[in-house]
Parts: sequence; structure tokens; C-alpha cells
Amino acid sequence: MSTNELTNEIEMTRTGGLGGSDAAMVYKIGLNGLTALNNSDKRRLAVMLGIVPYVPIFQTRAMRKGHDFEDFIFESKILNSLIEREKYLELRTNLNFKIFCHADFYNSFNKIVYECKYSKHTLEEVKQINYPQLQWYYLLNNQNVVLVHHPQISEFENFNIDKIQMLEIEKDDKTLEILWNGLKLINDYIKDFTYEEKEEWKEEDLLPFEQKEVNILYNYLTEIKRLENEVEERKQYLLEVMKNNNIKSITSDKYRITYIAPSEVKTFDKIKLFKEHPEISETDYLKISKKKDYVKIDLLA
Repeated sequence: MSTNELTNEIEMTRTGGLGGSDAAMVYKIGLNGLTALNNSDKRRLAVMLGIVPYVPIFQTRAMRKGHDFEDFIFESKILNSLIEREKYLELRTNLNFKIFCHADFYNSFNKIVYECKYSKHTLEEVKQINYPQLQWYYLLNNQNVVLVHHPQISEFENFNIDKIQMLEIEKDDKTLEILWNGLKLINDYIKDFTYEEKEEWKEEDLLPFEQKEVNILYNYLTEIKRLENEVEERKQYLLEVMKNNNIKSITSDKYRITYIAPSEVKTFDKIKLFKEHPEISETDYLKISKKKDYVKIDLLA
């Protein structure tokens, strides 16, 4: 299946049903009840019901690398010839919506699902993080589920067959019971479901991978702020050294540092102009330029 065909199929199935990527949400509701629903969960249900349109998820570098890992598995032929890639599987139920999955690789003869994960976590950690999704395949009456894992050492590393680990996931009846409970709760909930877009979300309203991206960005910005403060402190020390020793510049093969003496800066006083000349209209001299959208981040801690 081509990338475009897969994208179209995913968009089609996102409306009308819940898939393997929704397993964590379903498990959470089955375990904690409908109060566990956050804004992201409610929007997902609104997409399923066709209340709001499906918007493709932005592909992060980690996601793209995960797709590359699937390509590597397919091209290296380490799984047997009976394997189908991106196999759509659906279970008929009496629910008011479909339940389905897109198996990374599937052996239809033995009904074995292979789920591929490329991660910095250990194999056991990957299993626990993705446990509801792995059990979801059993929910769809498959006979066996195998986790295929490649550890991420470096962002730019090449895949290595010798590093691939496979773990057979046992069927867990308790987890399946919780998933079914979540599905039934959702089935009742959507009968009178209405959805209203909220412009302000909390961090917990984001999907797990979105929370991860935000926190990585926050950590980067916090480190940049710390380094900027450190730079300013050291620049101030260097300024005093150059002033006290009448040094105009310091050079090396790596940098050039120049002392800039105090000076006056002339700026145009727009407020004074319009105050003294009320006959001039500021709007007659406005220049309109388009700016692309962006996010503004304020560090509060």
C-alpha cells in the first residue's frame, strides 16, 4: 500500500470508529470512567462521529524515523513471505462505531500481528508504554502479537538487523476486560454527545506524544535561557577587563571580540510628531506586511 493510499484509508477509518492508536484512551476510560476524558479525547470522539473534520497529525522526526524503521523491516525481509504490510483489520460488534487497527505487519495465515517500535526505551519499557495498543490486537481476535523493537542510540544512526529485538506479547484477559468496559462506556456516552471547541487547553489535554514534544521544547528553552544569563554575566566581566586595560579588541582563530564605547542613539519620536502635528494621520502612512503564524512561548518557571 502506498503512503497516499494508507493516508486516505486512515482518514476514512478515523471517522466512524476507534483504532489501535486510540487504545490508551479507551483503556484510561475503562479504568477510571468517563471523567478521565480530556479535550483531546473529546475531539477524537467528535472526529469519529463526523462532528469535526479529521486533521492529519503532524509528523515529528521521531514518527518519521518510526516509519523508516518499518520500511527497513519490510525491505530487509526478516519476517517471512506471508507477511502483509499495514493490514486493516476490523471486528464486527454491536457497538455504534467500528473498532479496527492498522497492523504494521500481519501474517493472515496464523493471524499474527507484528507491531514495530523504534525507541530510546528498553524493550520492556516499550511493552509497558504501548500495552493497551498491543492488547487491542487481541481484542480484534488475533492469535498472537509480536513486538518488534529497535533501540534508538542516536537520532541519525542507521538501522541494524543485529539490534532488532522481538518479544511475544501474551494475551491479558484483565486488560481486555478494561478495554471492553471503556468501549461500552464510550458507546453510551456518544448517544447524547455534543462537542465545543476550546481555544485554551491544559497540558494534560494534549496527546502523550504532543506532551512529550512540548516538554522537550520547554527544556530546550530553559537551557537556552540559562546559557543566555551565563553569557551576559561573562560578557559583563569581559567588558570590565577590556575597559580597565584599554583593550579595543581580542582576536583568535575562533572569534573576534570588540569593545564598543558608549554612544548616543537617535530614534524617531513618532508620538511627539503626531502630537505636534494633529493634521497628520498615522493611518495614512501605515505599511501592512503579512506575517506567518507562529507560537509564542513564555517561561513561567
